[in-house]
Amino acid sequence: MGDKVTVDRHLCLTEQGCCVVEETDSRARWLKWPAGAEVDRDEYERLTKCSCGKASSVVPETVELDFVTEPAVSKKRAPAANKSRTPQGNK
Repeated sequence: MGDKVTVDRHLCLTEQGCCVVEETDSRARWLKWPAGAEVDRDEYERLTKCSCGKASSVVPETVELDFVTEPAVSKKRAPAANKSRTPQGNK
């Protein structure tokens, strides 16, 4: 057959089945190749070039995002209610 390509991240088919996108893409519907899978280079190149008219997210454009990450705030939980039985008085 042809050369093999090792996929480095999960790639999913779109609903139309015309191309593959990353699993985090909103168009992703069905898992095509899990990370680490070896696939034919011809099939990989055919599916990564999206034929449905929309850009494929497998080959991302360089986009820099400027955002500030805030540390996670730890929320303290209220203690659980004491469900132990209280002793009844002497009858």
